Amino acid sequence: MKERKALLVALRTGAARSEGGLANQIIKRAFGRELRDPDLSGRARRMSAVYAVMAALLLLILLQVFLLMVATESYLGTRRIVLLPAAAASGACALAALWMVGYLDARKARS
Repeated sequence: MKERKALLVALRTGAARSEGGLANQIIKRAFGRELRDPDLSGRARRMSAVYAVMAALLLLILLQVFLLMVATESYLGTRRIVLLPAAAASGACALAALWMVGYLDARKARS
């Protein structure tokens, strides 16, 4: 219990970042490796970028579904003036999604 409190305090204060930090020593004792594993940090960095792109893609897809719903409802309600702006916004969302997928492919090719 005492070590757990010390670990939480060390993580909050940033002491885990130093090589000889208390949190680093506790993690090394518990798991057999240091907190600053370079392979793990690089992989974690790459995965955080992938997760951010996936979250943005999810939001873009939800926005496109909403735009489709609005365009369909306005078309059925004989308000055809909404169709062109909704189609343009949906096209912009599709281009942004394609750019993000291309960004992930470029990151994959570099690593």
